[in-house]
Amino acid sequence: MTIKNLAKKIGITEPAIYRHFDSKIHILITILDLFKKNNELIFSNELNTKNAIDKIEYLFSKHFTTFSMKPSLVSVIFSEEIFSLHNSQKQAK
Repeated sequence: MTIKNLAKKIGITEPAIYRHFDSKIHILITILDLFKKNNELIFSNELNTKNAIDKIEYLFSKHFTTFSMKPSLVSVIFSEEIFSLHNSQKQAK
């Protein structure tokens, strides 16, 4: 994932992206935050009456459906850069 490719894919200029995000890592973290919020919505709204196994099956089913419809999310969510960021944050502590 490069900013150039991202800008081209969504039809805006690279500087326009940087007006909203400080860096590529900031973009990745924003996407992960959205993914986390969606998970929280799934758990709070749709899974109140289900047991633990049903909740896990439902959550995986929702994710597989989402990933099938939007395969680019997989490359973002499981990006090496996220793991590098996580490791650098650990070392900084």
